[in-house]
Amino acid sequence: MREVQTQVLLKDKETIVIGGLLKDVKGKEIIGIPFLKDLPWLGKLFGRETNTVTKIDLLIFITAKIIKEDEYTPEELAKLEKRLGRPAIVEIKKEPLDTKKKKK
Repeated sequence: MREVQTQVLLKDKETIVIGGLLKDVKGKEIIGIPFLKDLPWLGKLFGRETNTVTKIDLLIFITAKIIKEDEYTPEELAKLEKRLGRPAIVEIKKEPLDTKKKKK
């Protein structure tokens, strides 16, 4: 099993690609004349064994979708939450930034 953990900031409909999750797949195959290659001891004269290593790179594509208020009906949101296995809406509290120092 390959795992990745990261944190990114994306705008609505932006896509990020996570890659570099390499895996080596090893294989062994016996090639030769059918039936003759399967004979004990003599089979080695009529076949050969090959070893292969294939590298597989897993790429993960993630596209952000911001769900805006009143964009979906409650039924559609319930379907989405069921598909995701968790609530689809995350509430974010917005607080004004005080950039000016208060004078006393």
